[in-house]
Amino acid sequence: MHKKLFFAIVSVFILIKPGLAQTDYNNVPDVTGKIFINDVYLKQYNPDTFLIHDILIDNGIIKNIAPAMEAPFDARIIEGDSIYAYSAFIDAFSHTGIPQPERRQQRPDVQFRGFPPNDIAGITPEKMAFKDIKANDKSIAALRKSGFAVSHVVPRGNMLPGQGCIISLKGDSVEDMILDESSSCLFQLRGARGVYPSTVIAVMAKWRELNRQAELYSANNKSYALDPVSKERPVMNSVLDALVPVVENRRRVFSHAQSNKDVYRSLVLQSELGYDVVLSNVRRVEPAIEALSQDKMHIILSTELPDAVKEDKKKEKGNEESAKEESDPRREALLERKKESIKEFESQAALLESKDVRFAFSMMDVKATDLKANLERMIAAGLSEQAAMNALTINAAEILGLEKICGSLEKGKMANLFLSTGPYLDKESSIKYSIVEGHVEEYEIRKKKRALSNSDNSIEGTWSFSIDVMGDLNTGKIVITKEADQYEVNIINDAAPDDPRPCSDISFEYGTLSLSLIVPYEDGDLPVQLSLDIDQDSFNGTATIGQLGSFPIEGSKISSPEN
Repeated sequence: MHKKLFFAIVSVFILIKPGLAQTDYNNVPDVTGKIFINDVYLKQYNPDTFLIHDILIDNGIIKNIAPAMEAPFDARIIEGDSIYAYSAFIDAFSHTGIPQPERRQQRPDVQFRGFPPNDIAGITPEKMAFKDIKANDKSIAALRKSGFAVSHVVPRGNMLPGQGCIISLKGDSVEDMILDESSSCLFQLRGARGVYPSTVIAVMAKWRELNRQAELYSANNKSYALDPVSKERPVMNSVLDALVPVVENRRRVFSHAQSNKDVYRSLVLQSELGYDVVLSNVRRVEPAIEALSQDKMHIILSTELPDAVKEDKKKEKGNEESAKEESDPRREALLERKKESIKEFESQAALLESKDVRFAFSMMDVKATDLKANLERMIAAGLSEQAAMNALTINAAEILGLEKICGSLEKGKMANLFLSTGPYLDKESSIKYSIVEGHVEEYEIRKKKRALSNSDNSIEGTWSFSIDVMGDLNTGKIVITKEADQYEVNIINDAAPDDPRPCSDISFEYGTLSLSLIVPYEDGDLPVQLSLDIDQDSFNGTATIGQLGSFPIEGSKISSPEN
């Protein structure tokens, strides 16, 4: 089934070849365990000043950071040459490496909906997230490419889906990646479908009940261990056994609290039950900011932001009269409220910083490639650059209990860092190298090209394209025409010249051509999206193919309409 699905999608662009090689060129063994990074800019003790230093790595550990060191004869040397070094990021809360499960279409068939089995009720705190991780999942490589080296992975599910783990984003197997297999207990105000507990109030009641039961269970076990004579042997209970470390404050509860109501509810439960809590994947803290700052709560803020409102292009072009005629007061008022709401989301990190509340960032609901742009929006809303970087490094390390081994560039810590072509938060900079426990990955830096204006009609014509899928380079043509103000685009594979594929949802804004198309196959239709950055007579971009990920695509202009 999966092979048929894959072939159906990529047949838009390529002709599948029977002997396609399966070598993983991203997993080449390191020749030496020593790496010498020469003359890089880094910040170590003064957060406002970049210094030029050398970094020596040996067997995954930072051995020294100092100026003008001598490179060992057997080390791999990476020349700095205007490169900036940063401590690798730490994803404090996500489902990294855990595939999305198939949705259950029907309600569970249980005899008593008020007393369902624990797995149906979503109460499985004994389950371990690392058992669901796939070492080759694309989300792991995507995070690594965006500067991450460590991730706190929590399981998918409802109220109590299981225990989180901490993984290094390096390793051929899940066992190689695990730093802590049982680092947290995930609690969510998310009920089960069609059975108890199904509502938020029911989930809160059940959570209180389980905590009290775990306390009694622990006390009973301790009493029996001290004096087993003439006492009935306690019966093993896997759910309560997994919650004993929680009620004894030996394992933190990461409470998934996206909304402000969930934040308040999580605070109420923590106050009643007394466990150590980390509010996680929070999107809004403003209503509860005073309580959070007074109690010095641990916060993991979501990096997801709502899409920014696009400005009216007619006004930008100077067509004020035309725009005024089409304006609708109700629509304008709604648009203003939407803008204000978006500003609130963008300012949450700055609000936490202003109240001196230490926080980290979650990557649960955001693409790794969107992180930098979202950070830029938060900084524009008042967050300092240093606070943004701390949230991704040392703050996350401290919340997860990893500050002794990672979270900063220091001698003796894990060699987790990335090298950027400029200061990371500069718009023009890109990550050139990612280093996770001394394992180096180098990335191609695509030259950023001048964006065309919307008034430039030169995209009409026939363009060549080439796309690299699984190491196989394939070619074809993209034919673009324009009638009135509407573009029409057809994609033609060189291997199937008589089978053009029409595109839809076509837009061309400031140098970026976006479009989509549907690929038919035997069980239904599959979506493909293209985003092409055009610079005069050439382009590069990505082809996003369903859930399989994104593939690089580039091309150049062959002919214009008049040719």
